[in-house]
Amino acid sequence: MKTSKRIIGVGFSVCTALSCMSITAGADDEYVYGTMDIPYDLFYAGELDGAANNYTVDAVSSATDAKWSKNGEGELFEGTYHSEANADGSGKILGVTYPVAITQADLDALGADSFNFTKLDSAPAAYKTVTVNGTSASFSAVNDGSPETKTGSASIDANSVWGDYQLSIEGFPEEFGAVYGAFITTSDNYVYVMRHEQNIWRQGAIA
Repeated sequence: MKTSKRIIGVGFSVCTALSCMSITAGADDEYVYGTMDIPYDLFYAGELDGAANNYTVDAVSSATDAKWSKNGEGELFEGTYHSEANADGSGKILGVTYPVAITQADLDALGADSFNFTKLDSAPAAYKTVTVNGTSASFSAVNDGSPETKTGSASIDANSVWGDYQLSIEGFPEEFGAVYGAFITTSDNYVYVMRHEQNIWRQGAIA
């Protein structure tokens, strides 16, 4: 199965695109690469920086009693991490397990609160750069040296049973694999980010 670490951005005024955020980092040997469990509010902060409606994203998805824990390879919410199950079997999706670049000094500063950092053997194709101020971490927009762009068309349905608005995209890749995140950018620079189960489902369903 093809797994992409990119997040999806949709620009209604231009085209449908796989994340095209490209930020120049320092030399590779300055960083340690790994994955972190990143809460939604921190994960999307970089994508919202500079948006006309910059806002704080809810850090969790709503509690559910069925699908919240399906985050294994090929499952509905692959790439997410979640809470422990409640006594009634319900739980919450907390965010995304995503590649990062962080200096060893900043990783050491985080101490035990390292977002479950797991080291990777090599630099990933797409990642977020972590900056630590004291013991607080912030995450950049996605660094992607080879973003993939797909052109197509999009339509919005305001009468969908799946959400307040349902976005239908023509030309969405059929074999995209795991979707780690999605956001919509309008022509007047408003950005709307998506969370799994609330808005994102496998096979490109976003509402």
